[in-house]
Amino acid sequence: MDVSNAETVTSDLAIHRPEILKILFRGSQLDLEAYDRLISRRLPTLDAYWRAQFGTSRKRPKFAGNGYQKLRKSSRVRKKGDGRPGVSASYLHQLPELTPEAMQTLLVDVSRLPKFSLERIHDPRPRELFRGPLLIVHEAPPAQTARIRAAVADQDVLFSESHYGYSANENPQGRLLVRYLALLLGSRPALWHALMVSGKFGFEREVIEKFAIDKIPVFPFDDFSAAERRKIERLFDDLAEENTEKAWGPVDDWVASLYGLRPRDLQVIADTLAYNLPFADNRKQAQTVPTAPQIKLFCSTLESELKPWAQRTGKDIQVLPVQLPLASPWGVVRVGHVPRSTAREAVQDWREIMRVADRLAATEIVLPDVATGCLWLARLNQARYWSTSQAKLAARRITWEQVDFLVGLGNR
Repeated sequence: MDVSNAETVTSDLAIHRPEILKILFRGSQLDLEAYDRLISRRLPTLDAYWRAQFGTSRKRPKFAGNGYQKLRKSSRVRKKGDGRPGVSASYLHQLPELTPEAMQTLLVDVSRLPKFSLERIHDPRPRELFRGPLLIVHEAPPAQTARIRAAVADQDVLFSESHYGYSANENPQGRLLVRYLALLLGSRPALWHALMVSGKFGFEREVIEKFAIDKIPVFPFDDFSAAERRKIERLFDDLAEENTEKAWGPVDDWVASLYGLRPRDLQVIADTLAYNLPFADNRKQAQTVPTAPQIKLFCSTLESELKPWAQRTGKDIQVLPVQLPLASPWGVVRVGHVPRSTAREAVQDWREIMRVADRLAATEIVLPDVATGCLWLARLNQARYWSTSQAKLAARRITWEQVDFLVGLGNR
């Protein structure tokens, strides 16, 4: 039993809140609480907001959709066409075409793009979709950034089917609107939301379908004050000049405030994206041995979470790591007040317990020790079990299941 995925979900809850299965699959109870805080804001989705701003055509939002598709073997010959597969692409000729290099920056330099010149494409795409100012979203978020890759083009730009486009040409504030949406979609809360609710991303695919992008909540642009709009300009300009994680930090904080999320929620989001994204790099990172600073942070977080409970009865608690052989597949911390020598001796008696835990495929062992007056917490020696979020969840389990220790055993 994996302690990080051992939540109980009743059939009634699954019926009325089916999204809970995906949230707990890729996240934890802490992610569910953050998600509930977000949806309590009752913000419109990007799809709903875009429809309200620009209207619909054939039940689809106007000026939004996938890019063009190249001619392929399956391209059909139309009855009223020219007798050739696909359609003529001449109406798109001479448009600047987006390149992978151009998507590396937040603001696309249209002057550096090549002109589109393909003779035919698979299906026609509306010319209005490619008019600037334009928000362009890549369907595959890069693993190294843990962000949805979004960019803005102030002029007309053509893009392929691996991108989603939103043209704000018909909006008098379109230039600032697409900048706002680029900041929002590029934030960590946006990718986290897609990971939590998408039926495919993080389950069977490593790309985000447009449906998941369209479900991301959007604080209405029209509700921003003049000062907030100036802040959008400033945040965007800073990122356009220096697209680094440090520069994204204020954006993440700002988007979190729009969503009603707390700093604690942002830490949960960061942990979930670090270890639970469906990319090979994240899976590898999740299974690496935790570093000494990671273990120290885990201990300090667990201690700070437990202290208020213990202090209610005049107790005090310390959480310290225990030195084990480097080859050990387990990491151990002790909670309480015991000499370090006693801690090392007590852990020696755990070998049989750990052997049984290995055989049963357990990932966590919690053992109150009356003899030493402490509580032992052992976890698999993988980084995913030693995050800040995992420390908070471990503290919850201890407060629920080890009440005797908190009110008396830890101060023997």
